[in-house]
Amino acid sequence: MGSNWGSHPKEDHELVTTGAYMYARHPIYAGAMLALFGSALTGSIVAAAPFLVSIAFSLRRINNEERDMLSLFPRQYSAYQAHTRRLIPLIW
Repeated sequence: MGSNWGSHPKEDHELVTTGAYMYARHPIYAGAMLALFGSALTGSIVAAAPFLVSIAFSLRRINNEERDMLSLFPRQYSAYQAHTRRLIPLIW
């Protein structure tokens, strides 16, 4: 995302659809959940709990961010959503 990174969009923001964003709209959340899933595979409740919490947290954030992106880039983001999966390339 380069200089577009941050919690508040800058004045001359642009929609990034290259790099990891070509394959998933939210690769950062996908990576974090994948890492926590790996830890959860140990079978420990201490490892499984953060994974479950991360799913709920991420899905809520994703819904909010997608709503914001649709308002910032109505046509561009709709087209991007149509051909790019949310979290898992080729699946979801």
